Amino acid sequence: MAQAMQDMADAQAQDTSALSPCPSPTSTAGGAASPYQSREEGAAAVPGIQNVGPVQNSLLLRLFQSNHCDPAMTVGYLFKTNEPGVLQYLANKLFAFPDDEVDIYLPQLIHMYVHQEEVAEAINPYLTHRCCHGIIFSLMVSWLLGCVLNDGYLTQGDRARGRRLHFQITSEALRPGFGPNGRVRVGPDSSRVPVGLRHCHANRSNSTAQQHHYHAVAGARQGSPLTHAAAAAVRGAGGHRRSKSDVPLSQLDTGNTGHNGLPHVSSVIQSSCPTSSGALSTGRAFSNTCSCLLDDGVAAVSGPIRGMLNGSLPPACHCGADRLQPVQDFVASLEEIGRKLPPLDQKDVQIAQLKAEISQINLNLPARIPLIIHSGERHQIARIPHSEVILLNSRTKAPFFLHVEVLTCDDTFLSPVVPRLLDNSAVPEPIVPSKRNVSPATSSNTSTIPATPGRSATPPSTSTSGVIFSVSDSPDVSSITRSNDVAPAAGSAEVFSPKDVYERLKESHKNRRRQYTDASVALLKEPWNEKVERIRKSSPYGHYPNWKLLPVIVKVGDDLRQESLACQLIAEFHAVWKKENIRLWLRPYQVLPTSIDGGMIEPICNAVSLHQINQQRKGQESLLQYFHKEFGASTSESFLTAQQNFVESSAAYCLVCYLLQVKDRHNGNILLDDEGHIIHIDFGFILNHSPGGNLGFESSPFKMTSDMVEVMGGPQSNMYVYFRMLLLKGLIASRKHIDRFITLVEIMQNGSHMPCFGRGGAGVRQMRERFCQGLTDEQLELHVTTLLNTSIHSMSTKLYDGFQYLTNGIM
Repeated sequence: MAQAMQDMADAQAQDTSALSPCPSPTSTAGGAASPYQSREEGAAAVPGIQNVGPVQNSLLLRLFQSNHCDPAMTVGYLFKTNEPGVLQYLANKLFAFPDDEVDIYLPQLIHMYVHQEEVAEAINPYLTHRCCHGIIFSLMVSWLLGCVLNDGYLTQGDRARGRRLHFQITSEALRPGFGPNGRVRVGPDSSRVPVGLRHCHANRSNSTAQQHHYHAVAGARQGSPLTHAAAAAVRGAGGHRRSKSDVPLSQLDTGNTGHNGLPHVSSVIQSSCPTSSGALSTGRAFSNTCSCLLDDGVAAVSGPIRGMLNGSLPPACHCGADRLQPVQDFVASLEEIGRKLPPLDQKDVQIAQLKAEISQINLNLPARIPLIIHSGERHQIARIPHSEVILLNSRTKAPFFLHVEVLTCDDTFLSPVVPRLLDNSAVPEPIVPSKRNVSPATSSNTSTIPATPGRSATPPSTSTSGVIFSVSDSPDVSSITRSNDVAPAAGSAEVFSPKDVYERLKESHKNRRRQYTDASVALLKEPWNEKVERIRKSSPYGHYPNWKLLPVIVKVGDDLRQESLACQLIAEFHAVWKKENIRLWLRPYQVLPTSIDGGMIEPICNAVSLHQINQQRKGQESLLQYFHKEFGASTSESFLTAQQNFVESSAAYCLVCYLLQVKDRHNGNILLDDEGHIIHIDFGFILNHSPGGNLGFESSPFKMTSDMVEVMGGPQSNMYVYFRMLLLKGLIASRKHIDRFITLVEIMQNGSHMPCFGRGGAGVRQMRERFCQGLTDEQLELHVTTLLNTSIHSMSTKLYDGFQYLTNGIM
């Protein structure tokens, strides 16, 4: 109640316009809004809200009906309230918001769906409605559900509820269908759902033409002879791969079933991962074989599909082809590469093998699959240039940077696919590493790679390598040998003098340090526009006018939900400071978890890390000298603009690092773009989670070095004063919207065992304390000065940078 009154006061202060009520309710017989109503109808009031009471009802309605109520507030109140009427009203209000605004808070919605039964019942119509409408949304929900369900800390009821929705999505039960007279029917498809799950459905169309076509496709799946008409219906499609949804429930492995006979998430994922070389060598590993639209662009049937081509009906697939499976297979193939790379020691072998793996994937492209993390514009993936792969800085993992060629289109899953064109560049051969190239843990028959749901712990023998910038902390034993390389006589022991051992260890450490200087630095520093034109000229698809190049990072080995939460909060800070007209600059980017230990990350283009800058300078130039080299003299307009960008971005990320307690701030995780902005990446350690088992290596509030202060002009300069003022204004603005940030963290903490919540509720409580709500503006100014002085003179920052240099070679 108090929170509602505070939010209402904020709404009245920021929005003095008249409050426009929501449209009149359109409800079903039970009083709840229809799960498939329009956005305007979904935003209507629900009669059950009258149970809240007259005073609260008035306040809540005025708040929820005001322009101040956005998706963030709606999601927050879904988490906070227990009133069924309010929950139903808020769930229906989700229909009124644009899809992209709600999608920002999809991790919170899925987390509440699994952990809070009342919320799940309220938002289930919205989720199923969106899944029926959108393939991209279905994929995102299924991936997030898979992550939450594999946490291992769920009650039986929560797990069963999550599995039920996950199975409905992966079995393609939630998809558009066709009703009588060829009209598109949006809703769960009961013909693909076991009897026990048919609770909100309508049967497939009984029209003769569509039945004929559907059975023709089914015959193609099962390998039965096709009639001439049926063969024509699926001409050029190549037949369907039999999906999980085609198998009767009685034929599912009963050993992998859970509550209500539903299969475990891991068994569903395992059945859909075609990462073996045999599947990729077919050339159709990512084909959904949809016969609704043939390769020449001619509709397979003239009924509803013709209406789609004319624009009178929304595009939809009616032939029962797999919509999700090809995209899931593509993502699983990329993740599998990331799992195979880290065991290899030598970088040149890893690079060659990574290129070979990408080349094998290219054999199955182009295909009707999108790059999900760039889903804003509809497109189809055409090719991934294997010569442009880059492996990023990581000691124990192997994240890699890909440049993906796509062709924009009207509809990703219905538009015809362009013919496959030959690549003139040489295709590298897969390298089977020798025992010298494989770590002892992987040379045995039993691999020590952690087994993940749906994937074997032992990787296929056809592909076993990749690329990493970092190397093991232990020296290469092969380099500590006798100088004449003569093996000792049988039965005799090798004898080394202490001086010989010391010199060889020193040489081994020097060789490891030398490995960090590679061509990837130049590739990352190359301006994006120049890179696009260079790749376009060498691409067999570059002559298409709808050709585009999209970047993506594939990372395996971490639960990316934590980094996704950090990036989500950064986007919230960005929105708040923009709303408050404060010149603090952040670069939010997307993180998409696709499994419990992997996912995709949106790269930052036209930027290089401070570590790479130090490599190029060889430690002989200061950061200020690098600025002069890149942007000109101190009095030039380009330098002054870059300096201001540096100050505004540094202040923003200092506040983010302080409020979220972002750790692991070595120079490999701090970027500098071509306009002078500082950008922080890799948020694997936030809140109560830090490197070294929370031993407190980085005790400063944020990272601010003397080099950075020098770029600002020194502690007495006007830019430094401007920097301090931005810190103060940003903190004042942030604490005005503290509940916006705290609620997002509280939702994800509920029932979660992510590392950042290792100390229970202490993390959220300490985060709230860092907003300093009890201090006046004058006290807050003094507090900001103390934070800044502590960070600049922090010994722990210098020690951590030195530790990273000695162990990982990060300069």
